[in-house]
Amino acid sequence: AVDVLPVPPPDLVLSDVSVPFEAFEDTTITVRYKVTNLGPGPTNPDYWTDVVWLAHSDTQRPAVNPDNMTNDPAGGDMVLGSSGHGGELQPNEYYYGTAYVYIPKQTHGQYYIMVWADNADVVFELAQDTTINPKMPNDMEGSNINGAPINILLNPPPDLEVMSVDAP
Repeated sequence: AVDVLPVPPPDLVLSDVSVPFEAFEDTTITVRYKVTNLGPGPTNPDYWTDVVWLAHSDTQRPAVNPDNMTNDPAGGDMVLGSSGHGGELQPNEYYYGTAYVYIPKQTHGQYYIMVWADNADVVFELAQDTTINPKMPNDMEGSNINGAPINILLNPPPDLEVMSVDAP
């Protein structure tokens, strides 16, 4: 007889999202975050991608609106960028991620920069009741997602000043 013991699954939890309080449109910002394995087992596979979104809410999963093919932020949430992670995470191990993302032109208003660890669900996980995201209490995989508010401003128009006039 062969005894088979299943490997307990991990639970990736995203926290400590840091973004500027405000930023201008048509600029690049730095997004920092922390991903911790709070499950009882190691991550498998040992590579996944964390995706950064510009979202209208921090209480639901970001999603692309299929009717928003022009990537207009007013039409729905949009992907700003991603950052790959390589390396197994044992229980209670973590890493800090950094992504540099571009804020599109003509974007302005109050948004959320949301980071979604393992956006494609390549790591098999089992959510723990102790790691449920309080902003998404009905989403058992919501612990992979977290964000921070950002106020996006339009670039000010040029302020031209006549310095001299030459008349004939």
